[in-house]
Formats: sequence, C-alpha cells, structure tokens
Amino acid sequence: MVISDRYVRTPADFGSWDTIIDQSRQRPIQTSYSQADLQSWDPARTETGEPRILVALDVDTTDRVRYEWWPHPTAAQHYPALYKSRPQALADSFTFRGVLGDRQDVLVAGALVRASQWPGTEQHRNPYFVLGLNQQLKADWQQAIHSLGLRDDDQSVRSYSTIPWHEYHQGGAFSTEQLRSSDATLDDYL
Repeated sequence: MVISDRYVRTPADFGSWDTIIDQSRQRPIQTSYSQADLQSWDPARTETGEPRILVALDVDTTDRVRYEWWPHPTAAQHYPALYKSRPQALADSFTFRGVLGDRQDVLVAGALVRASQWPGTEQHRNPYFVLGLNQQLKADWQQAIHSLGLRDDDQSVRSYSTIPWHEYHQGGAFSTEQLRSSDATLDDYL
C-alpha cells in the first residue's frame, strides 16, 4: 500500500503561481493545464512517478484553491515555488506602499475610465459617458500607468536575481541529440 499526498494546500494570501521548480530534475513544474486535460490523459488517476504538472482541483472550505500533482508522487519531495499574493480588499483607511504610496490619483483615473464606458440606465444617464472624454481619460490613465511602471522597475524586489535560473531547463529546450541519447520520450521532458 502506498500513502501519498497528492494535493497542494496554498497559503492564505495565495493568488497565482509564478514558478515552481523540480530541483532533482532541474526543470519547472507546469501549471498551465486544466482538470479536463488530466481527465483525458489519466481519468482514473493511476499514473505515479515524479510530478510534472500541478493543476487546480477545487476550492476548499477555507476559500483556498487546492491543487493536484500529476503524476501522483510516490516519494516526499521539496519543490521551491514563487507565487503572487492575492490582492487585498481596499478600505478608506488603507495605506498604499510602493509606487502607489503617493499616487492614488492613478486608481481614481482608472475608475473614471471605467465609469466613462457605462451609459447609465434609462432613468439615470451617466454624465461621464462621452466618447471624447473616455478616450482622453484613457490616454491620461495609460500615461500615468506607464510612469508608475518605470518607477516600479526601479523599486522592485531583487529576489528574482538571486535564483539560479541558468541551472533549470525550460520546457522544449532540449536538442534532438539529448532526446536520442536516452530512452525518454518528449513527454518526459515536458
């Protein structure tokens, strides 16, 4: 009998995966597949071995997404990962950090762009619903976002630079000589 943990429980602030690395095989774990893909490949989930794919399964009782390894692992393994945090709910008392710390006007401009795209109802027409105004607001907002992006590049966390990316193979980065020199199939490398 084999007992294994086939699921990943994400942290409370989890938003989406950025990178998951299989250090023993020096390659990233794929997160772009769906449950429909797994169902077509392995409907009974009998495949076991080194996991190559992590797929969203369901949402648990704590409102967190639960993920499934495929193929199902048979041994304990550590997979370092980077993920993006879930956005926090905003309140009037919220203090922004980073580039939005002194530029809340960008959020207001974005809201005005969205408001200028809505015509309103028959009883209550939206005074911001004017084609020329929408185009001008959108141009101003995109210019403000661009300037924030430049500032953010200067202030960004440097954690990505400390990861030895050159040590990990990217999917599809294998030559035909490497494939011919082993009995592995292309699926083993993806």
